[in-house]
Amino acid sequence: MAKKTAVLLIGFGGPAKPEEVRPFLLSVVGAMKIPEERLAEVLRHYDAIGGVSPYNAITQKQQSALESLLFSKGASLPVSVAYRNSKPSFKDAFESYKRFGVERVVGFVLASFRSPASFKKYVERVEEGRKEADADSILVEYTKDFTQDELYLKAQAERIREVWDSWTPEKKDATEVIFTAHSIPVSTCEESCQENGSRCYGFQFYETAQKIARMISAKNWCTAYQSRSGNPRDRWLEPDVKDRILALDTKKVRNVLLVPVGFLCDNVEVIYDLDREAKAAVENRGLGYARAGTVSDHPLFIEMMARRVCEVI
Repeated sequence: MAKKTAVLLIGFGGPAKPEEVRPFLLSVVGAMKIPEERLAEVLRHYDAIGGVSPYNAITQKQQSALESLLFSKGASLPVSVAYRNSKPSFKDAFESYKRFGVERVVGFVLASFRSPASFKKYVERVEEGRKEADADSILVEYTKDFTQDELYLKAQAERIREVWDSWTPEKKDATEVIFTAHSIPVSTCEESCQENGSRCYGFQFYETAQKIARMISAKNWCTAYQSRSGNPRDRWLEPDVKDRILALDTKKVRNVLLVPVGFLCDNVEVIYDLDREAKAAVENRGLGYARAGTVSDHPLFIEMMARRVCEVI
């Protein structure tokens, strides 16, 4: 007899109300010793975008769309969401599974590129939540890496084309397309190289950007990292997106199109770090600024999620 199965979308989480911002940030930093002034700075970022993050709301859209698509394919699986740093927690999810007699969970980690910070830590937190809920009997399996999946690549390319296709050939030729991903410590990237061979975090990012650039026929493109945080003495992946912008040759480049391919939905690091800070850096150089949307609940991305889930079940 088949095990009663559910799908769990595993996300980072975000504050849905202004009063949730500080507890959320404290959960994110955990035991790390973050200077109070850095915490205050990030609090100001949230204030500047209205005191909330759209992350949870977009993830709920992904959940609803995935559940509907699976149902239409004959896979009547409940899809739920749980977060590392906000409610519902992984413990909450497993307590719910116990009440409804779920025996098997297919986990989809909502992170683009895999590293100890972006995948392994999610798996560890899920396991902690499972133990806290005393749900050791529930089997947990995970979907495979998806950043080279054709449907994912097409979804991101279509988000770019929502901006790109309205431009003249001349404007495209004078545009630098900058793909961005969250920076991580160099030591963490090296650890991901040891675990994944040549396909470390930085390589996954570059490979994905290269394929998408070819899909949209971008002549001028590059990669950059954003949203660095943590100990300033530690080495993090570079170059920073603002440094990339400062290095552009304004005799050749008249516009910048930012593509946050390292993020699956908008959050404070997209809305503030790019649409405010990076935009200011672009405009200070006298250039035009544009940003592509994240894949979010794009139908092709949801289709890819459904296929990955079905591979497991």
